[in-house]
Amino acid sequence: MQVRAARTRQALILAAAELIDDRGMKGTGLLDISRAAGVSKGALYFHFASKDELVAAVRQEARASVMATAEHCLDGRTCTLAGAARFTVAMSRRMRADPVLRAGLRLDAEGVTGERTGGGSLRAGWLTLLRERLTADAAQGRLRPGVDPDATASLLAAVTVGLESMGRENDAWWEPRVTTGIWQLLLDLAATDPRTTAEVDRALAELRADAEAARAEAEAAARQAAEQAVADGPAAHDDIVIRPPAPRPGHLTGDHYAAPGVHRPAAVRRPAAEPAGRLPGQHRQLGPVGALTGASAYDAG
Repeated sequence: MQVRAARTRQALILAAAELIDDRGMKGTGLLDISRAAGVSKGALYFHFASKDELVAAVRQEARASVMATAEHCLDGRTCTLAGAARFTVAMSRRMRADPVLRAGLRLDAEGVTGERTGGGSLRAGWLTLLRERLTADAAQGRLRPGVDPDATASLLAAVTVGLESMGRENDAWWEPRVTTGIWQLLLDLAATDPRTTAEVDRALAELRADAEAARAEAEAAARQAAEQAVADGPAAHDDIVIRPPAPRPGHLTGDHYAAPGVHRPAAVRRPAAEPAGRLPGQHRQLGPVGALTGASAYDAG
């Protein structure tokens, strides 16, 4: 029973995050969340007494993800500039894959902070850590003479937040090759100590190697899918259409940003005749999260 309750709670958090990421706080209601999670509204209230409480859970998970990444990358064992580069690239990767993280950062941008909704800004924790690490680097002569650590932290934070925002409009901004190219320019401006320069070069080389490995893996997967489609024959795949990915809805307004990068086609399967998520014998259609977790539409646990 406890396992099912925990699974239902997590399904609600994930459904809320996906909707908030897409619509924002004001555009997301509790009924929408319960339907997307595939549970009754009563089951939602069993786990969360209010929308604010559910939003707080989303923001707490997002904050834990951000701080775990920051503490891993800014661990003090290498220069902070190299660590900040790793942090930005790691965040870009997580932003592409984690709707809870995207939702938490969007809520920050919408000003949804405070005790009732999970505390202060998600960025405050890693920005404080970044400033502390840069101040220590300056004291050790790892920054160029005259470079102010607070101003450097502000610049690095602006770059990280800017990539986050622009990636919402076009996720090519989250491509590792784009982020590493930007960081190469930034690090050349601030690094001066030979040891720091060596650490920065090593970090960038690692990030480029990771980007190349990710690109090769994606290409191999695409080739495998194409070979499988040929082997199965056209009749087995007549329900698949190829379309370019649409820009991710975000909190920016105005024209979409055009980032340097390749738009990767996405295979989209048309819905089957049976409504997605409906299981035999159910009286209500489950949302996508409920279908994945196995949560019942009448699960109050």
